[in-house]
Amino acid sequence: MGRKKKKISNDPLDIVYEADKIAPLEYEPYIQSAKGCENSFCTGPYFHMLVDMAMRKVIHVSPSIQHVLGYSPIEWTNASLSHIFTKYHPDTLATQHSLYRTLVEFFENISVRSRPKYIFSYNIRIRHRNNQYVHLLLHNRCIKYDSSGRPRLIFITCFDMTHYSTRNEQILTICKMTANATKKVYSATFFSEYERGILTRKEVEIWNYIQKGLTGKEIAETLNISVHTVNTHRKKIYKKLRMVGLQG
Repeated sequence: MGRKKKKISNDPLDIVYEADKIAPLEYEPYIQSAKGCENSFCTGPYFHMLVDMAMRKVIHVSPSIQHVLGYSPIEWTNASLSHIFTKYHPDTLATQHSLYRTLVEFFENISVRSRPKYIFSYNIRIRHRNNQYVHLLLHNRCIKYDSSGRPRLIFITCFDMTHYSTRNEQILTICKMTANATKKVYSATFFSEYERGILTRKEVEIWNYIQKGLTGKEIAETLNISVHTVNTHRKKIYKKLRMVGLQG
């Protein structure tokens, strides 16, 4: 029997933030600080966002969003995160819940005092105003925590990487900042085919190598399994993907 298909959450933030009472927050100092970063260090197509995780809304977005996604800052300012999730590619939405769960579990295992030392990044595909999908890399830094140590305000820099990647997976990277450097401490990859219950973890692993163009022999050597096993998995993978319309 195959894996039971998971229900895809339309609001991945359900796993992140639940608060009975949300303290009021004066946004203006943080918005002014965000504006000061807008032209300071980035090149290429990008934009900044400031997000209130407790209120689940965007409180500031830089004008350069129009060059990247075609929307004006007014259209996104005060937009709910649930509304923004409706613009995500279905594959991104399928993996986002597991990515957020992984983030929550990681930060729950470190002290509240240490949390500001960590930053994280991940990629998404999101619909442009012209209905084409854009591939973004999101660098996230929490600049305000609540009294329980949960993220309140997150400053996000969104880089357009559409011309550099067409891959399907979502990659999460967590780094720790020190006085002299930033060190990667954790990385995880999420596949929509697994999150949707279409393929097993092993099949996703093999499918990933197939998409990279590796031969059956190369995959077998990489995974330390037989070529026969690879070919058997390959047949099952194509059959499963055809059944859900992901392969011709």
